Amino acid sequence: MQCTMNSGERQPERCAQTCFAAPLRAAQVHNTIVSMDNRDSQLRVLHVVSSAELAGTERALLMLLRAADRAAFSHSVFLPKDGPLGRELQELGVRAITASSPRRSPAYYLEFARVLQREKPALLHLHAERLHAIPARMLRIPVLERKNLTRDPDHRTASRSPALDKFANRFVDMTIVPSEFLRRYYLERGLTDPDRIATVYNGVDLAPFDAPHDTDAARADLGAAQGDILLLAVGRLEPLKGLDTVIGALPAILAAEPRARLALAGQGPARADLERLAADLGVSERVRFTGARNDVPRLLRAAAVFIHASHTEALSNAVLEAMAARAPVAASGIPGNAEVVEHERTGLLFAPRDPAALAAAALRLIREPDLVRRCTRNARALIEQNFTPAAMAAGTERIYRILLGLNP
Repeated sequence: MQCTMNSGERQPERCAQTCFAAPLRAAQVHNTIVSMDNRDSQLRVLHVVSSAELAGTERALLMLLRAADRAAFSHSVFLPKDGPLGRELQELGVRAITASSPRRSPAYYLEFARVLQREKPALLHLHAERLHAIPARMLRIPVLERKNLTRDPDHRTASRSPALDKFANRFVDMTIVPSEFLRRYYLERGLTDPDRIATVYNGVDLAPFDAPHDTDAARADLGAAQGDILLLAVGRLEPLKGLDTVIGALPAILAAEPRARLALAGQGPARADLERLAADLGVSERVRFTGARNDVPRLLRAAAVFIHASHTEALSNAVLEAMAARAPVAASGIPGNAEVVEHERTGLLFAPRDPAALAAAALRLIREPDLVRRCTRNARALIEQNFTPAAMAAGTERIYRILLGLNP
């Protein structure tokens, strides 16, 4: 199925959950690799991750595994070390294979090659460096890679080393990305071919957002007194997240709505700089740095406005979760955000790096209840329609079957 999008079309609604480019060359290359060990039973998929922590990539993998078709596919995960991800996998009943050698060392890659020889997976699914694809290619194991984001704020390149990225791409049969923006991004820069990249949107588990929550207690945890207007931003405290813009907008918001209070949920290297900025602007008393939180659904349910000010993003899980929680969303107008935040329909967009524009958007969501009702209703419907874990798993498994030369 060829997926295209004209400039005026809304990608999630047009292409539903998964976009495929056709024909898939990898299916022609590897359509005979399914071994006798896999042919009449579950097809074995080996995943590789670069971290054993529980950040965005690892949480997306867990969501995929929870929704996976266990009758058709058997999953295992190669970990660089022990960590929280390994414990989550154990609870899911998914086998974790932990490396004994330091990550990225020659011994580590030799160990990984031996794991491939021993496990004989039908397919390798990378959530890590492409170097893992080289021994798989030598063993004629097809390789699927998931790339989640670009780190370049000016959208000039999708890699710190485009030449190395193009070279490594030769060993990957198919790349899946979580947004149409990122798919176009790679194609426009010649970093892959149209028949080797597809979009599969991340899923959102709705259960935590629909569970009962004590929003008054959540507000109190964030320092919001009765009558305060709680503004919330969630994410790693780093420059690309644009949190300096969020704090920079607070004086204008407070001038119009003195009851406003901002909570920043997350941790990261920019915290000290952000604290200094809040002090310089005289708003420290109205800003709460919460550190890392494991109760984000509870916080989102308590927020009057959710703010996402990133300079670059493929498609933010934080935005998707805010929409699932029915929190009013004000987001920077970068392409990844604009793919799901349609201005005045599912949220409000503001110019990136523009505190005045952010303040104006936040104040509209504080003061216009009809706008809030319309946006939150439409946003939640969009999540329910296009961003479910089941659809994420089905889209990924369809690509598995295509790569293996099976009926998708």
